[in-house]
Amino acid sequence: MGMDEPISLEAHEERIVEYPYFIPPQLGELSYAVKCVLPTGSAPPWEQDPFLERTYTVAYETPNHRCNELTPLPQFMGSDWAEKYRHGARIPPFEVVSTEHFVFYALPDSPAEKDIETIQSQREQALKEICAFLGVSLDEPVNFFFLPDAPSKRWCMSHQGNGMAFDATIAEIYNDDTRVDPAHELTHIVASQIGNPPALLGEGLGVYMKAGHKHNDEDVDVTAARLLREGKLILLTELLKRDEIGSQPDDGKVAYPQSASFVRFIIDKYGREQFLNLYGKLKIGAEDNVARFKDALGVELETVEQEWRKTLSMIEH
Repeated sequence: MGMDEPISLEAHEERIVEYPYFIPPQLGELSYAVKCVLPTGSAPPWEQDPFLERTYTVAYETPNHRCNELTPLPQFMGSDWAEKYRHGARIPPFEVVSTEHFVFYALPDSPAEKDIETIQSQREQALKEICAFLGVSLDEPVNFFFLPDAPSKRWCMSHQGNGMAFDATIAEIYNDDTRVDPAHELTHIVASQIGNPPALLGEGLGVYMKAGHKHNDEDVDVTAARLLREGKLILLTELLKRDEIGSQPDDGKVAYPQSASFVRFIIDKYGREQFLNLYGKLKIGAEDNVARFKDALGVELETVEQEWRKTLSMIEH
C-alpha cells in the first residue's frame, strides 16, 4: 500500500525521493506512477497522465520473517497496537512458526504469539476434519496471519472483518475478545479445490464445519427456525447472487446461520457426495446458478427451499 502524497520542488531542484511500501501477501503486482503538477493553471493530479509508470510482479516467499517490518501510516493510528508506533518506530517483524501444514505469523508479545501452541493444535485438528469431509488433502502450506485488532488487520491486509481467506493465506483478528473459529477460514482454503460457489454454499459450509454447527454459540437450525418465525429469512435465489457475506446489514445475524442451516439440510437429506457435487457445479457470478442447482441435485431449488423451511417449522421454540 502506498500513498498519493505531493512533494514540492523548487525550480531546477533535484532530489531523491523515497517512500516505504507495504505489499500485502495477497497482491501479486507492485505498481507506481509519477505525475508532475505545475503550481498554477494546470489540471489536478488525478486528471494528469503519469510521465513515469512501472509494474512489477511480486513473489511472496514463505516464510517471510521480515514481512511486516515497516512504519504505519497516520490514518491507521488510534488502536492500542499502533499507538506506540506513532512517532515513526517500525513495527517489529512477525514471529514465525512453521509446521508441515501451516506457517503462523504473530506479532511479538501479542495474544496469538502467547497462544501459538494452542492455535497450532486447533488448526491441525480442524484441517484433519475438513479434509476428511471434503475427501481432499492440502496442496500447500497455509499462511496464517494473526493481527491483534481490527485497525491493524485493515492496514496490513486491506480488509475489514474478523477473518479473510485468499489463495493459501488466512488473516484473522486474535485477541481476548475476538477469535475466529479454527475451521471457518481454513474450510474456504481447502474447499477451493472443489469449487468456487456463491456465498450460500461457500460461507454456509464454513459455518457448518464449526464444532456443533453453531453460529454465535447457537445451533444454526435453531437460529434459522427463529428467523423463519420472524419472517427474516432471505430468499435463496437472492443468496445465490451474493459472492460474499459480511457487507450487508442482514449478514451477521441472518445470512450466515441461514446459509449454514441450508447446507446442513442438503447434506442430511441428499448426502455428502451430492452436496460436494453441488458445491463444484455452482459458480460465483453465474447467471444460471438456479439451473445448475437442479442439474447437480436433480431437484428444483424452490422445492428444496420449501422442504427446508418445512423442516425448520417443526423445530420448537
